Amino acid sequence: MNSGVNLFSLSIHIGSTLKQFFQIWNYVSQSVMAQLVTSLVITRIDYCNSILAGLPAFRLVPLQRVQNAAARLVPNLDRRAHISPALQQLHWLPVMHRVTFKIATLMHQISHKRCLSYLADLVTFNTTYSQRRHLRSSTTRSAAVREACIFCLRSYCVE
Repeated sequence: MNSGVNLFSLSIHIGSTLKQFFQIWNYVSQSVMAQLVTSLVITRIDYCNSILAGLPAFRLVPLQRVQNAAARLVPNLDRRAHISPALQQLHWLPVMHRVTFKIATLMHQISHKRCLSYLADLVTFNTTYSQRRHLRSSTTRSAAVREACIFCLRSYCVE
């Protein structure tokens, strides 16, 4: 899978949605525009963004540019204005941090058994009562994720 091409085409698709929002900016309030951008643009950036974990930063630049354009659209900022205050005002994390936050939230839900059972079955946590008691990692609560066949209709353990 060429992630660079897929992220680029996704950013072009989301960018075309943003261009349509620029056309209606004068007709809606700032709060309505924030809701529209959040529901139609930011959710597309967030969709399946956990697969973006571990990618180099330059691969996430197209999505970050789209998010910056969306953050400039809501308060009607100039293109040369700093983006950090707008992101803080909207309570949006940068794309790389959004990915990290989503994975951390998912792992928290898995560790507290507040997730779907198939996710809980894929992750095992090291405990002091494990068979790996002699290892230093057994005293931490680190997670071991089993690989699953993603091309099958069902998930099978590949070991």
